[in-house]
Amino acid sequence: MRRDPLEALRPRPRAFGDPIVRSWRVAIGGLALALVAALAVRDRGGLLALGLLLGVLAACGFALLLAMLRPVGALLIATRPLGIAVLLILAAGTIDSPLPLQLAAGTAAMLVALHLLVRPEWPQLERALERALAPATTPEQRVRRRRWLAAGAGATLLVLAAALVLPPGDSLEARGGAAAYLFALTVVLLAVAAVLRLAGYSRSFVRAPVAVLMLLAGVRLAMSAGLLPGDDALSGVTVTLLVALAGAGLALAVLVDTWAWVQAQRSADLASPGIQRAIALERPLLPRAVTDAASALGLLAAVVASVALLGAMVLSANPGKATGAIADALEISKPGPAPRNFPSLGDEELARAYAPLLLFSKRSLWSPIDVEDYVARAGNGLSIADWEKQPIDRSELRSLSDCPTIVPAPCYTISTGCTDGDAPCAQPVPGREGERREDGAVYVRVVHRGEPRPDRSPDAFDRVGRYGAATETIVQYWFFYAYDDWVSPVIAGQLRQYHEADWEAITIGFSGSGPLFVGFSQHCGGEWYPWNGVRVTERTRPVVAVAEGSQANYRFPNPTQAPDWTGCANLPARTTALVSYASNIRDRTRADWSWSPPDDGFAFVDARDFPMNLVARWAPYSRTELQTLHRNHRLGSDAAGPATPSVQALWREPMRTIFRSPTWHRGKE
Repeated sequence: MRRDPLEALRPRPRAFGDPIVRSWRVAIGGLALALVAALAVRDRGGLLALGLLLGVLAACGFALLLAMLRPVGALLIATRPLGIAVLLILAAGTIDSPLPLQLAAGTAAMLVALHLLVRPEWPQLERALERALAPATTPEQRVRRRRWLAAGAGATLLVLAAALVLPPGDSLEARGGAAAYLFALTVVLLAVAAVLRLAGYSRSFVRAPVAVLMLLAGVRLAMSAGLLPGDDALSGVTVTLLVALAGAGLALAVLVDTWAWVQAQRSADLASPGIQRAIALERPLLPRAVTDAASALGLLAAVVASVALLGAMVLSANPGKATGAIADALEISKPGPAPRNFPSLGDEELARAYAPLLLFSKRSLWSPIDVEDYVARAGNGLSIADWEKQPIDRSELRSLSDCPTIVPAPCYTISTGCTDGDAPCAQPVPGREGERREDGAVYVRVVHRGEPRPDRSPDAFDRVGRYGAATETIVQYWFFYAYDDWVSPVIAGQLRQYHEADWEAITIGFSGSGPLFVGFSQHCGGEWYPWNGVRVTERTRPVVAVAEGSQANYRFPNPTQAPDWTGCANLPARTTALVSYASNIRDRTRADWSWSPPDDGFAFVDARDFPMNLVARWAPYSRTELQTLHRNHRLGSDAAGPATPSVQALWREPMRTIFRSPTWHRGKE
């Protein structure tokens, strides 16, 4: 029996369909006017009017509305399998949540992925596989089969090679190991799936331009990102322009499908001019077998990509153990009870007894230094600017302790003019593998509950968090570094975050009988552990693993750790930890050499002492860049440089910052 070419356009009879059919011109005209009104006065009820009209169309002529949305629905169906990876990423965001929530998230993700995204198209995939695996009965079929197998094997090898080449680096381990390779493979397979699914979407002459324009927009985006050459030559052809053209093509496809539907309703005579024009517009551009095969292969690529992503996340959840030249030689243990003489320890004795031991990688260039030494080394390169970017004489550096009433602190900016961590002004200090460095300085602040605050700092003892009521003493160890230059190879190139100078801190809270918790500063926030969850040396000194370049502090030197940048973006803590690790966005820590403050390197300070009295930032900016094959991208606008500790929230409100700030969280033991 011959198939009716307009079968897809013929809806079942509806009681309320006839009025819309008879007045379809009025309906389309009204919809167009409502759309124009919505765009013109979208802030004054335009979108509401458009929604009301869509509701009228849905109630009075649901078939017409379906005909209008058919091209849009087909495009959504084409991109549907790509949502599997999105669901996995969302589920992975619960990795540090309670176990019941992790179980529920994993179950929900798989139910939605398999039932709503995969199952509706699985019969199509089965039919495509049956045709591909059917025995060849003629020599021509056997030759065609061998060609397809060779093409498939070549394409598979190309995809695997692309995933291996994309992340730059001198070894697979430098690129992030197996987890990063699987993540790169996921990205490549998702790109292949998108191309195949769009090929399957372009079944007719009106849909093909939409698919082509969307593919061109993807290629143009890759050029803009620096993954492909040609960005300068096509500067006038922007991604926005191509996406807008694709949107216009989709709108045209909606109008054509709507017109064809109306023609099918008005006449049953296939020979009529209107029906013939509708048939011509709906004529397939490619054979149905080709588009079906492309859709099926796209679905298969999306499923395989999701499996690779799942493997990357499993590997990311178990990053490894401590490594480094002195990792085995260190006497690291769980903390024991506080010394018997703890209640009688003075401030200086307490700070020295619990001073952290910092562990560095052999690639770490900087260890804590004295600010006086930093300023002296900068010499004439040191510059100071006020809140209006007006220069200030260097001789006034020590007096920058107040801001005008209407100007918030910090209102001054200190700079050495360094733009690169390798520059001499950054004063890199190569790590000496297997040795302990005993130079530099640590700035120590000790505060007690209920004691006077001569420096006029706010009360540090907010009764918040698990230890709010029990904490009687807070000791903060502030470390100053000459530079911050964090670099990590990622799938698109090399991610880099850098700025002059850096302030990091370790905060220890004590009750009247011993230590309670330790806070480790990291990037814009940090993590805290109960005292029995840290590792110590010499019975009382916490071990701190310092990340390469960023100087972020961690509890133990695991080879690679995912930095928690979600808090910086006001998102729930550690929701992207697995994805960050899998994409090789990591803080690298090792125990190759250690740093311990010398006996004369303890500077006990409050907000009145230099350099804590400076209401200043120690760099004009903090910048993040993505360095790709063909260009460098600045990611977002420049952030503010690191501020003097005395104007930071961790100094002014340590308990509230550590236990209530969205950028801090309890560490994973």
